Amino acid sequence: IVSSEQDTTQDIELSGLGTEGNPYLIQSPADLKLLSDEVKAGKTFANTYFAITSNLDLSSYSQWQPIGNSFQYELTDTASPYGGVCFADSQNTFLGIVDGRDYTISHLWTDGNKGNVNWYSYGLFGMVGPGTVIKNIKLSDVYVSAGEYNPTGGLIGYIYGSEGYGSGEIVIENCHVEGCILGHGGLIGRIQAKVAPITI
Repeated sequence: IVSSEQDTTQDIELSGLGTEGNPYLIQSPADLKLLSDEVKAGKTFANTYFAITSNLDLSSYSQWQPIGNSFQYELTDTASPYGGVCFADSQNTFLGIVDGRDYTISHLWTDGNKGNVNWYSYGLFGMVGPGTVIKNIKLSDVYVSAGEYNPTGGLIGYIYGSEGYGSGEIVIENCHVEGCILGHGGLIGRIQAKVAPITI
């Protein structure tokens, strides 16, 4: 499904090596937040493996920052019909492989209508691209909401499979969401895949 070539320049301070046999371990909510911060900083983690090792309670985060987001808004510009001027940044797209190992992530809360957040898509993952594999994740007691034009899903806000945003099949497998999703979708908000095949 994915290339075996890992970009070792995109290391992260987690236990493990990021390989299939020795994945980076997400052992706490802080570890998951670290992943979000590193993707926001420009790391895609293409061909890099992660594994969740326990149930994670995100209630300490009053506004969850989605993992990956390639579009951002300047919310002060009201001339746009979308409520701001958006621009693309492919480096904020998550392209890694995550195995939730059937653990539960609970109390995810993110709301694009609250506070001056400038993300485009909302969910546990904001935006993923070609080569991404997300499997065996359960989400419970989630609340995800955003504006009319924002891709919104419990697991993923936006799947973007166009050329230039990575390579390989996008796979979403055995993932479940329970909670309140106000927006486009339940599990996934929006899919735009012109190049990459998708399996859900």
